[in-house]
Amino acid sequence: MIIDLPIHILIALAFIGWFSGLMGAILLVHHRVLIGDVLSHSVLAGSAFVFLIFMDASFPMLIAGAFASTILSAILIEFIRTNTPLKDDVILGIVLAFMFALGISFLAVAQRIPDVDKAILNTLLLGEVSAILPNEVPYMVIASVIGSLFIWGFYRGWFFTGFDSVFGYTQHLPVGIIRKILLIITASGILLTAYISGVVLAVGLLIAPALIGRYFSTRLHTTLLIAGFSGSALAVLGGFISASIEGLSTGPLIVFSAGLIGLLTIMFSPHYGIILHKLRYQIFKWTRGMENILRAGYKLLEQKGNMSYAFTIEELKQTCDDPPPSWTLLLKVLEWKGFVQKKGTRWTFTSAGLEKARHLTRLHRLLELYLSEIVKIAPERVHSYAESLEHIITPEVEKRLYELLRDKQYDPHKKPVPWNGSG
Repeated sequence: MIIDLPIHILIALAFIGWFSGLMGAILLVHHRVLIGDVLSHSVLAGSAFVFLIFMDASFPMLIAGAFASTILSAILIEFIRTNTPLKDDVILGIVLAFMFALGISFLAVAQRIPDVDKAILNTLLLGEVSAILPNEVPYMVIASVIGSLFIWGFYRGWFFTGFDSVFGYTQHLPVGIIRKILLIITASGILLTAYISGVVLAVGLLIAPALIGRYFSTRLHTTLLIAGFSGSALAVLGGFISASIEGLSTGPLIVFSAGLIGLLTIMFSPHYGIILHKLRYQIFKWTRGMENILRAGYKLLEQKGNMSYAFTIEELKQTCDDPPPSWTLLLKVLEWKGFVQKKGTRWTFTSAGLEKARHLTRLHRLLELYLSEIVKIAPERVHSYAESLEHIITPEVEKRLYELLRDKQYDPHKKPVPWNGSG
């Protein structure tokens, strides 16, 4: 079944989601996501207060009240931080609880007023996209566009204040002013985000797109772009889901959808995803194990003085300094790759395997030489360092090692560096 959402709601969701994603990415970079949560819980207090004073639940009036209360929360946070020794988490917890309790109290009073349409106040708690009216969308679009322009306009400031504020000061950037602008932009963005996801869950629509952007990029500008598009897509997706399920508020469904995709990103993203990180580590672990087997085999052949010697697993175990995860399995893999072959209960190198083992041994001994002669580490300590480094050396570094040490014939332990086929 195709769910038909009104075009004005789709536009509002897309623009608000875009702005929320950008704003969340900036907050994430500055480690100030919790401030977004505090400001979102302040929206209700201002909106309900304005309603009680003017009996007007129109979008501009509620936005004005909400903006005032979020700015008040920001001022309270800075005032308490400046004049008390309290930690940030304590300050944020105090302001969040105070402002949200104030908002709930105002809402309770508003509920007792008869014959006044106050449904919009209830939607601010958990969000409801169906409450968005066509005449309210231009305000939302304009606010989202202006906020996005501010974020991109202060890109250089966000970069330095987020990653290295000291360097920002050296570049004569107004770091303090930029941080205050961040609070104002956050307050403005929270108003829009809370309108579709509710004040309780607004921070979820900030964090999920920001996480997606951060997990799929290591550069700030691409993080912002990915977070913006993700926020827009997640808001629209949540809107469609909420339109297909009656009886549930929009906010929880939008944030649930965003949170689910954010969780999948944390698990599977290419840069920092937990699953792929674990998989890459296991691949590295098994690759390192195979390289250790090859080098141990070459060392054993050197000891025997016979490059065609057929060795047993027990002999390999006695020679290897860094045992692999599984001797039998990795030898089978090496056999499949064409590096070794089995003869009864013994193993021998193929020509390709012997050359690979010689290469690994050469690299190890050159690393020992480099650490001993260039870095000036004691010869008895270089072996363990070389064991760790030999598996992560890039071809460029390896080439440079060869050029630097090509006239050396023996490592610090007087073992020959196998430069040629004779070993």
